[in-house]
Amino acid sequence: MRRDSGEVALRGEGIRRGRHKQDPCIIGVDIGTTGCRSTVFDSEGNILASQGAEYPIIYLPGGGAEQDPEVIFSQMLAVIKASIEEAKISPSSVAALSLSSVFHSLIALDGKGRPLTRAIIWLDTRSTQYAEKIRGEPISRRLYENTGCPITPAYPFSKILWMKNKLPQVYKKTDKFVSIKAYLTFKLTGQLLVDQSVASGSGLLNIHRLNWDEDTLTFLELPRGKLSQPVDPTTKLGPIAPQYARQMGISSSTSLIVGCGDGVLANLGSGAVERNSMAVMIGTSGATRVVIEEPKLDKNERARTWCYYLADRHWVCGAAVNSGGNVYRWFRDQFCRDEDEVSSLGRTGYEILNEYAAQIGIGSEGLIFLPYLSEERSPYWNPQARGVFFGLSLHHTKKHLARGVLEGISFCIYSLIQLVEEVAGKTDELRATGGFTRSSLWIKILADICGREILIPQVSEATAFGAFILAKRALGQLENIKEGKKLVKIRELYKPNLAHQKKYAQLFRIYKRIYKDLETGFAEMAKFRTTSQIE
Repeated sequence: MRRDSGEVALRGEGIRRGRHKQDPCIIGVDIGTTGCRSTVFDSEGNILASQGAEYPIIYLPGGGAEQDPEVIFSQMLAVIKASIEEAKISPSSVAALSLSSVFHSLIALDGKGRPLTRAIIWLDTRSTQYAEKIRGEPISRRLYENTGCPITPAYPFSKILWMKNKLPQVYKKTDKFVSIKAYLTFKLTGQLLVDQSVASGSGLLNIHRLNWDEDTLTFLELPRGKLSQPVDPTTKLGPIAPQYARQMGISSSTSLIVGCGDGVLANLGSGAVERNSMAVMIGTSGATRVVIEEPKLDKNERARTWCYYLADRHWVCGAAVNSGGNVYRWFRDQFCRDEDEVSSLGRTGYEILNEYAAQIGIGSEGLIFLPYLSEERSPYWNPQARGVFFGLSLHHTKKHLARGVLEGISFCIYSLIQLVEEVAGKTDELRATGGFTRSSLWIKILADICGREILIPQVSEATAFGAFILAKRALGQLENIKEGKKLVKIRELYKPNLAHQKKYAQLFRIYKRIYKDLETGFAEMAKFRTTSQIE
């Protein structure tokens, strides 16, 4: 289906469900930031069932953001069981579980594999002072060139340094530092391993050799033995512990594919696996990514992009922002509670906000929103940046603000598109993934800002579908991961309105100028916040 820029209709998930079969099935399990989802696919990639569950983020003073790994584990077991029950398949018909998870999490384990900490996630900024100090030193460039990861608070590299200084007793007791996915697979199989994909998003793995980086370990004074063994993402683990296999409703002999990080699997699941194709994601956060056949790094001294491993000697060059759907959710929760109450009548607060935004013209009648509510990563890497409504006047209403939020996040994503193309080369197509694909208006806004067509894959759960494709590769059903593109079908195509693009080009220049003009103010306000906390 093709949608031109004039359409504003809302869509649901658009998931196509196949017939219930007893043929071998593959379950893609996506462990996300705010919840997990289990999707059952038949051998052709049709969805038989999909079930999800949420879990909380525990926010702590000073920028802490953690999650309980046991809660995540129990929710994962529950959604797998629920999806199998929905699909009405037998335990023996599940050929494999294929895992996807968020990048950048860190859990400290003792010598018996018991957590000494909760999972410290990518949103945690308590290591900011250490990351900023190292970014100003000459060694930061060498570490970036080795690992593909800029020095930022998001990465386990910085979190380990923070823990060593702020939680020295925990650090001393730590036998292993692991990711949330490594902990889940350890619980399921007793094997303490980490896939090279998730490891490549730690700031600790050499992106060229696909093993722990000696320069980084030496700098941190971190013994290699405190890290688990990196393995290929197509590695099959097992057997699964019988008690957990029963809870999930599968056989303990089911293959457990160790899998990849969620972002790179979204490329695989959306079909953005060629050099000319870019995946654009807005979920909790936002990112743009291109698959490449060798590591590619930013030559700019600020190291604005990252490079992670996918599989089959393919890497992903990308850039990410903290400001995505979480910002729209913040706006809904703080300013639109009355609208969200309408959900009891069959419509969500998001749907109503989208309708509000659709009633307002481009630029929200002189209003621009900087969406930096949780510091910011690419392209500025500025932990002091904060959110701003610029141009606010007495005539502006909630409807204008709703439109401004969607446009501000989209400007932020557009800056990433430009940045990744600067590093990895020009692309011909954009493929959209993430929760924002449920909003026709939001995709239209982004298409108009970019002046580019945007393709929407038929399976909205691109990460889970990527896990499915990876499992087929692990099971020997595909020669390479790029063959998986033939399984990806396109549901819709959004074409830009070129007249709208001209207006947005002017607004984007203003957006960038506002940020530059406020850099000094951001720094001064950060100093004020720090002083106020001390007092």
